[in-house]
Amino acid sequence: MKEKVDLISEPKKTFWHLSIPIIGFCIFNVFYGIVDMAWISQINIHASFAVGVSIPFVSLIFAFGDSIGMGTNSIMSRFMGAGDYDSAYNALIHGLIFSTIVWVLIVISTIFAQGILYDVDQSESYLLVWDYLIPIITFAYLFIISNVFAETFQAEGNSKIPTVLMITSNVLNIILDPILIFTFNLGVKGASYTTVLSGVIPFVTFLYLYLSGRTKVPLSKKYFKFRGYIIKEIFKVAIPNFLDSGLWAFSSSFINGILIVTMGEIGPILYSVSNKLRTLLSAPTKGYGSALMSVTGHLFGAHNFKKLYEMYRYTLKVSVITTVVVMILFIILREQAYNFFSISGRATEINYIVIFGIFIMLSISIATISSKMLDGFGKSMYSLVFTAIKISIQLGLIILLYNLLSHGICVLIGITLSEVIFAFVYYFFLKYLFMNFDKKYKNKDVVKTFNMDNINEI
Repeated sequence: MKEKVDLISEPKKTFWHLSIPIIGFCIFNVFYGIVDMAWISQINIHASFAVGVSIPFVSLIFAFGDSIGMGTNSIMSRFMGAGDYDSAYNALIHGLIFSTIVWVLIVISTIFAQGILYDVDQSESYLLVWDYLIPIITFAYLFIISNVFAETFQAEGNSKIPTVLMITSNVLNIILDPILIFTFNLGVKGASYTTVLSGVIPFVTFLYLYLSGRTKVPLSKKYFKFRGYIIKEIFKVAIPNFLDSGLWAFSSSFINGILIVTMGEIGPILYSVSNKLRTLLSAPTKGYGSALMSVTGHLFGAHNFKKLYEMYRYTLKVSVITTVVVMILFIILREQAYNFFSISGRATEINYIVIFGIFIMLSISIATISSKMLDGFGKSMYSLVFTAIKISIQLGLIILLYNLLSHGICVLIGITLSEVIFAFVYYFFLKYLFMNFDKKYKNKDVVKTFNMDNINEI
């Protein structure tokens, strides 16, 4: 039996122990993305357009690993909180098998999609889209498995190793980008090859750490026994999170279409850059949410609902205060931020983005923390339902405003209103759940364990 993992006795201390490295990684990861986009913007406008259009699909690929990892993290944490460590080790193997199957399906789907889309549009910009996407999709297994391992490390209370590995990978990416893009004159393909090459480091290192027994949670076939329950619980978190990302990819593609019509090629570029900056500004919130999810799983498994509610309110306060601080910095540095991407002469559009961005970022902060707590409970389906309704309202508002205004600002207004509404929805829904937890789980386990009493159950 490996060393037991305790994230219950001091949840706030554990929260900061986990969140600080994750925040560091998130910030550096976004910085890498920004530098990557800045290099690409120096090729030509077609390259910037191609990568901007590709980003939702690349994000979708990474979302597979994140989603499966979050599902595995959630059930592992709940098993550990309930004291069933063997089932937690078994859940890790289930997550890896699921990831492998997903990668095979991605590659097969891409082969068919490539043939269809090449026949539809062979313009320079769209050919560059596939130049960028094909290498990343082919080697998506590197990113999917690495993202799964990054999440499962957090389940055992370790976020430092994933942070170091991912930052090392991004540093290599930053170094190789200009070499492959300009020195070897590979253009957009160079940026894609760089992403793949840098992804080898965390993948190989994670495998080595797990297979050599240098982790608290072991990776060994002796713990594997197929459990339909474990697959179901991983699905309950992974599928909603992935579909959440899928809905975002769909809405982003739709919004890009609106912006092309109203603003030309600069529209999707501004939208893509703004999303990069939004990801940077929300990096602390993402770190807080990831740490909270692991702590939530352990506390939920242990039936410690009072500490759960305290952690929710505490994390919300920390996240909102942090968001206010980063938005003040963004307001001051907004022109320099967009100039970094070779975007100039767009002061009016940038000012609109900043004004609406304040409300968007505060709303995202509340929604993200609430959503991650639902992941920790294993109740991610609620988040998916909220996201589906939110995006439906968002796109409906954008279409309505587009017909009234015929201007790109319809996108900002639609996004802002929908984000603010659902920040309130998330908050009051979590309060409702907390009011009913004691009654609902008074004489009931929050996770099905597989100890000696029920070892034959599936």
